Amino acid sequence: MGILQRLSRAARILLGYDAVRDTPRRRLVNLPPRAEHEVLKEADRRKLIVQGRDLHRNFAAARWAISKHLDFVASYRFQGISANQEANRRMEEFVREWSKPQNLDYSGRFDLWSLIRLIELRRVVDGDVFLLKLRNGHVQLIEADRVVSPTSGQVRDLPGTRWIQGVRVDERTGRPLAYAIHRRDRWGRLVLERVVSARNIIHVGYFDRYDQVRGISPLAAAMNTYRDLYELFDFAVVKAKVLQFFGIALKTDDEESGMPVDSESVEPPFFSSLPSGTVVMNLRPDEDLDVVESKTPPAEMLDFGKLLLSIALKALDIPYSFFDESYTNFSGARQALVLYTKSARRKQRELIQQCLEPLLRWRLGLAVYNGELDIDFEQAKFTWVPDGIPWIDPLKEINADILAIQAGLRTRKEIRRERYGDEWEEVVLPQLKAEEDALRENDLMTTPNLRPVPVGSEN
Repeated sequence: MGILQRLSRAARILLGYDAVRDTPRRRLVNLPPRAEHEVLKEADRRKLIVQGRDLHRNFAAARWAISKHLDFVASYRFQGISANQEANRRMEEFVREWSKPQNLDYSGRFDLWSLIRLIELRRVVDGDVFLLKLRNGHVQLIEADRVVSPTSGQVRDLPGTRWIQGVRVDERTGRPLAYAIHRRDRWGRLVLERVVSARNIIHVGYFDRYDQVRGISPLAAAMNTYRDLYELFDFAVVKAKVLQFFGIALKTDDEESGMPVDSESVEPPFFSSLPSGTVVMNLRPDEDLDVVESKTPPAEMLDFGKLLLSIALKALDIPYSFFDESYTNFSGARQALVLYTKSARRKQRELIQQCLEPLLRWRLGLAVYNGELDIDFEQAKFTWVPDGIPWIDPLKEINADILAIQAGLRTRKEIRRERYGDEWEEVVLPQLKAEEDALRENDLMTTPNLRPVPVGSEN
């Protein structure tokens, strides 16, 4: 080993990790560790919200990705799971009535299921969203840009607290204490409306750090990529339009300067069928007109666009095969669905824990207190069941499910919930019994293959 190699090895040992070495080949971020609200300041947060809303508003690929995310994450069914079946029935009936727009939404426009989807939409585009709980059982959605810190003198300072981007927090614990809600005036400016205690607010957002006070959109890492794609597609379309330009050059012995002439003034029959917009140029003998043409769009640009889009979709964990169904085969599509479903379940749990669980606990408790609902609130239990995902290849997957049931590896209830988002005992079992009873009453032959086969059966 030469002396230079020994020196290089010694330097590596002394310096430690290569990831912290600042070299000409690699830019190193030399900023000290800071809280997330210091990295993304209030003014920059507003810019990020505007960028996200603009992408959702104008770029079809970004809008599709967000919509696909909502299809997997923001569709649920309420179900009571208490030991008392009568209490379950009363809870479910109450939720059905309360979920109507006039009973739930302060504006009277959204039912519960539309509101859940809207909450997740604002959470993924803006980073977070707020639900204001009202005394009459209604809720009001507060968008992220309306929660900002009040200016000096607008509210009374409290010792041991401080404002962080519209949230008053305890300086020692970081616990939210209150939220400053603003309204937009006719010129779009924010005016302080009121300061609301944290117990009356449900804060829903995407959080990646323990000390984080406000949520940050997962699209933040992909916004520049989406913007590049947006511009790339625009430029490709402009180029394609330019190459459709149709021109005709006439060369004559006339020494006068070349001027554009109207195609209608040219004698037929050669120019009698020219389309509108065609330009005819009268050129001198020593002049020429060339058009540079290339394949539009080139294959390299298409491949690069696919790469950019696949990277941008990863911000929401969406596989590229969702966008282009012909991209992979059945095995690859199913593997992509399985992996994406796993990431979607984590986001579903977050939405349930941050929003749906506290929202229903509050509303059911208020209903019991007001006498709207007659149940034992302490014993009340419920769950939110996400929508199921149908089979990709029904024949193969149903046979696999039947084998799993017969082997005792899975249950009918588990499979029914996974595929349809409902309960086997509540939906399938009563319908099977009703069908069998109807067949017997009409002396019709039943089909044995439709009946569940008990484990260990010799048939």
